[in-house]
Amino acid sequence: SHFGSSTFHFVIGAMCPAWCPSLVALIVVSAARGDTINAAQHSLQKLRAFREQQTPSLESVAQILREMISRAEASAIRDMTKTQYCREEAKRLLTQTKRTKRQFKEKQARMELLRAAEAKCGYTCPQYSRIQMDLVNARKDVEHELTMASILKDQVKHLENWCT
Repeated sequence: SHFGSSTFHFVIGAMCPAWCPSLVALIVVSAARGDTINAAQHSLQKLRAFREQQTPSLESVAQILREMISRAEASAIRDMTKTQYCREEAKRLLTQTKRTKRQFKEKQARMELLRAAEAKCGYTCPQYSRIQMDLVNARKDVEHELTMASILKDQVKHLENWCT
């Protein structure tokens, strides 16, 4: 026969305190998702511990939920296919490539502005030392972005080799 949701809540409510239906539902979902027997046993141990307490603390309930979320995330990572990984990693690398390209242009433009300020100022102007320090930092920033671009190229090459 078919149990309606009100019947389910009545039966569970008669057997458990107010927090129990949520945990039972989470365990059912966990089982449907194919969690390991160890994960189910762990959830049952937590339920037994709750039963021994008259009123579990909200922190105890929150900890169970955090553990279940952690197991679900670990399961999702484990179940990710090669195609899904390649797609997600390609998106991440594309975003990183755009960011690095933009940052490189910004750092290079700053360095050019500082070079123009250096040429305009000459060796005798009061800001010369400050401009020189800023130029050193700008040059390092540009070099960093070039290094990041090189690393991204390597990552893309390796991803392409693995995914094709």
